[in-house]
Amino acid sequence: MNSIVLTVLLFSLAPVFAMAQPIVLADFGGKPLLWTQDLHAESLPPIPLKRIPFAPAYPIRTVGMRPGAVHKKVLPTAAAMPIFVVGYDSQSFAWLHHNKQHLLDAGAHGFVVNVATSQQFARLQEYAAPITLSPVNGDDFSRHLGLTHYPFLIIGNEVMQ
Repeated sequence: MNSIVLTVLLFSLAPVFAMAQPIVLADFGGKPLLWTQDLHAESLPPIPLKRIPFAPAYPIRTVGMRPGAVHKKVLPTAAAMPIFVVGYDSQSFAWLHHNKQHLLDAGAHGFVVNVATSQQFARLQEYAAPITLSPVNGDDFSRHLGLTHYPFLIIGNEVMQ
């Protein structure tokens, strides 16, 4: 019984401690301390950022996916932005040609899941321009979304071809 009373008492005093003002240990008038002087130096030039080029390892192969028919499907969660998946094959080129304006209007980002060389990827990029493409292994698409064929487009929580 005593432990219950003690617990209730401690919880009733918690708001008092939570509202306490911070204790100022030292106030140097807003001037930086010697050891923080460099942190506030305005005369130092900004450090230039070095861009590290991304160079994927080719070939990009997705074992769980190949070109084919994709039936309309509703996913349990929505994609943050419209995305589509293609490969370097005649069906993907035809699909891109047919859907390019729709992909542009939707602001979709493309993932290339099967491409053998950087030259093939560059050709696909030229064909899809100005749409952005990224070469990726699509096994996660296959595993998590239950998709075994491409090309397809995901808008919101709908998968369509």
